[in-house]
Amino acid sequence: MTLAVTPPVGAVTLKNRIKISLTYLIATIISGGFFGFLYSTFIFLITFWITDQAKLFILGLIVLIYSLNEMGLAKIKIPQQHWQIPNSWVNFTPLKNMVVWGSILGSGIFTYVPNVLFYLAYLYTGFFYEPYLGIIVGFIYGFGRTFPSFIISARSRKNYSFNKMINGFEKLIAQTNKIILGVLSILFIYCYINFGF
Repeated sequence: MTLAVTPPVGAVTLKNRIKISLTYLIATIISGGFFGFLYSTFIFLITFWITDQAKLFILGLIVLIYSLNEMGLAKIKIPQQHWQIPNSWVNFTPLKNMVVWGSILGSGIFTYVPNVLFYLAYLYTGFFYEPYLGIIVGFIYGFGRTFPSFIISARSRKNYSFNKMINGFEKLIAQTNKIILGVLSILFIYCYINFGF
């Protein structure tokens, strides 16, 4: 499965494509918000008794470990499922199929997770904020997982190389992930040296 999951739309007219794409987007965002709230609440409930310093240390350690992984200095897998949506689950009308696709993709944990930032975002929210803010994180995640599909779908209709586009998106996200993890690692080390835990 690729970074951008582009389900078969089967629409012919531009109006139908827009309607189906919006359904997919909305389903993914709603699912992201719902599951984001659940993840953040779960993390909050099992860690509320831990000090903020300990939480920051745990988060920083995860960032450092996965930074080493991104630099090729360690081999650590990102927890994820390699499960694919069965064909029997998407044998409905195009709109219903997009609701199924979007709901599963928005949840995050049932399919391919492109990078560790998915987990870091919910850990950070559950550690340091009220769980309801996980809804906003989930909305952003859902949008982020769906938006590349629109670009790929639109450009593929103009005879661009589909595989080339997907590889381009994956490389861009991988590089962005490395930069973010690198910055977070530096911030973590700086805080540890100057403030301790």
